[in-house]
Amino acid sequence: MAATISNNNALFRARTHFSVELHPSTVVDVHEGVKEQLNSHLLRFVDDFNGVLLSYSNVEVLTKKPVIHPYFPYFHLDVRADVLVFKPARGMTLVGRVNHLGEDYIGALVLGVFNVTIPARCVMEELTFQWEENKWQHSQQPEHQIGEHSYIVFTVEDVRDHGGYFQISGAMRDSHTGAADFLHPGVKLPEAPALDLLGGDAGLEGLDADMGAATPATAAANGKAFRKRGKRNKDMRKNQQQGGKATDKKEEGNKATDKKEEGKEKE
Repeated sequence: MAATISNNNALFRARTHFSVELHPSTVVDVHEGVKEQLNSHLLRFVDDFNGVLLSYSNVEVLTKKPVIHPYFPYFHLDVRADVLVFKPARGMTLVGRVNHLGEDYIGALVLGVFNVTIPARCVMEELTFQWEENKWQHSQQPEHQIGEHSYIVFTVEDVRDHGGYFQISGAMRDSHTGAADFLHPGVKLPEAPALDLLGGDAGLEGLDADMGAATPATAAANGKAFRKRGKRNKDMRKNQQQGGKATDKKEEGNKATDKKEEGKEKE
């Protein structure tokens, strides 16, 4: 059986507890409402998980009697579920597939979804860009080449989340980094596109059919819907809060008027 290269060291499975806020319209089917909200978080960085949610299953609603918030029409639920999270960290070694390259950078996708950028300053001096052939080549080992669609092994330098846009900065300075086929000849590489989210020890084999899993198509759709829904909810909450403040001021005014009238009656 051929050896394989994977990103399993950055994949984590866990039974985790988190909270959601649902609109009262979901009360008919709370479980479906929870799934809809989890779907909107697929392939996005989630603070509760401290990573990017790839899939979930076995959703369990813990709250028995939810309470609606006083200033906006949502109710709070505590939820538990099995999740698969992508959590790359500085110093980790990962594998990506090159999708762009030039003299000043190498761009790749990890798991076929997550962008990684490797600036030229973070590439070993022996690897130089060849304009005519549009590839990076090792000066002392010419067979060590990186072109478009090549698989590369790199180390994580930094991980950032820009409002839902997840970005990895990488480096190829060390001897164990570079073109995967050169470093590990004969090793099995994932088929293109490199979207083996469910493979290996960190996969979700045996999970029930009631699960959500990420794909590039759902990422785009869910991300767009999530941003629109987030803005709408934010505006709604702002209006509700302003309405609540206005109501409080009106009540204070009414109390002041009542006290004034009571004073007149005593006179």
